[in-house]
Formats: sequence, C-alpha cells, structure tokens
Amino acid sequence: MLIDRMELADITKPGPMAAAVLKQVREQNNGVLPIPIPIEEIAYGADISGISPIQTPGFQGALIITDGGSIGHILKNANSPITRQRYTVGHELGHWLLPLHSVKTKELYCTSVQMTRDFSKNLSPAERIEVEANMFAAEILLPDREFKNDLRPFGEPSLQALLALSEKFEVSKLATAKRYTTLNDHPCAVVTSKDCLVQHIFRGRDFPSLGLKVGYPLPPRSHSFTLKRTLKKCSEIVLARWENWLKDQPHATAELYEQVLHQADGYIMTLLYLNMDNCPDEDEEFIERSSIWNPTLR
Repeated sequence: MLIDRMELADITKPGPMAAAVLKQVREQNNGVLPIPIPIEEIAYGADISGISPIQTPGFQGALIITDGGSIGHILKNANSPITRQRYTVGHELGHWLLPLHSVKTKELYCTSVQMTRDFSKNLSPAERIEVEANMFAAEILLPDREFKNDLRPFGEPSLQALLALSEKFEVSKLATAKRYTTLNDHPCAVVTSKDCLVQHIFRGRDFPSLGLKVGYPLPPRSHSFTLKRTLKKCSEIVLARWENWLKDQPHATAELYEQVLHQADGYIMTLLYLNMDNCPDEDEEFIERSSIWNPTLR
C-alpha cells in the first residue's frame, strides 16, 4: 500500500487528513476499506520506516523523526492489548502526517493520559496536538461510513452493540464508545468510571447534559452504583430515573434507560439511552397548545 503524501501536503486538520488517507486506501482496494483498518500497513505506506516496541517506561508510544524530517519511526508499548497498540500507531501516524506536529521537536513521547485527552478550553499547544492525534486515530480506525453502516443494524443503543463493534474494528472499548455516541442516530451517552468515580463522559450531540463531571462519584441510586458486580457481563437495559443522571428533566414522555458493564479492577462502563419515540414533535406541541388556548372572540 502506498500513501501519496504530496496529496496530503495542504491538509492541516485531523478529520480531513484521516479522510484523505482513507480515500487513497479505498482507491487501492476497489472502493472498499478493509476492516479492521490495516493501520500498520498504512503507516509503512506513508513513509514510516519501522514500528518497534518502546523501551521507555510510562509511555504508550512515540514518534522519532530523523534525517531532517524525511524518516519517521513509531514506537509502541508491546505489553498493551492489541487494540491499544493499534490506537497508538494511529495516534503516532497522526503526529507524522499533520504538518504542525513535528515543527519544534523530533521526538514525541505520548502517555496513556495524552491518548485519551479530548478538546477543552485553554489547551496548551502541546496538549492541542495530542488531542488532534487522538482525533486522527479515532477517525482513521473507525471511519464514519463503515462504522455507521455496521452500527445501524443493531437498532437501539446497547453495550452489546458497542462491544461487537469494538471487536470488529479491533479498537478499544473506550475509543469505540466515543465514536459510538458521536455517530449514533439515537441520543445516547457512555460514562466510564473506576471505583465508582467518573473517568470519562462521552455524550452524543442530541443527548442532554449530565449532572456529573469527571471525578464525580457515580449517582448512588443509579443501577451502575447499586448493581451487584458481575465481571464482563452486560446487565439488562433498565428504566432509569432522570434525576440520577441528567442536569435537567427531559420531555415528560421521554424515557431514560441504563445498562452496565462491570470490568476488571473496579472499572465500569455505563450506557445511557434517551428514548424520544413517545415525544411529540414541535408541530404536534404547537397544535396541542393552540387547542388548549383558544379564547372566544367578541
């Protein structure tokens, strides 16, 4: 596989960069993307000279640039799960391809914290390039078109669907959760926690604001907090009280559902799904209000 970097020369944003790379991959595979994405093959095709185990403790990956910027070498933590290693290669490939990432340094070492960082206010330049590399990794390993095509047949959100997609695309549950909530046609969110303290919140665009933040404890009356621990088995999807999770009450006829996956070492993944099927649309609400308020003209 050959990636023509000249065609990528004017691209500076992670989303368009990932899309441009995948376009070249499709063109070389009769319009079809191989799934899981052959990320190491793509990296070699984009002039990465080698992918080797990292020797520096505390880091998940690194990009080493030599020969005046013409050669890039990726390091990855070979002790991590294969899904994490694939994400690491995608992250470092993002550093390699995005033109502003290697301007000031020729050695970029990346920790686990950096590889889960998301956009927030007041990011430093160093933090921003890590976020952009994360975006590139997610979008190249979980491409929009293929991910949506595989997501839709599952119907309403569930952790079983999320886990199946994680396995098919060979990407971690955490990275899959973020794309799952972003690309889902149904309003949903995923909350991850350790020892009942929130670590990550991934919320779809149409899902309402949650009443908790990273570092907060799980709601004590929630299914996630009270359910008996059963490792690696998804709970049933249960009706949840909105007060446990949401900042404000949703529409009166909306239904909030909750599903839980207990993992090893105190980690929990919670799926929240807001069913809006019984909610009237804006036109129906206008007609209802008009029928209630109908003063008699004199």
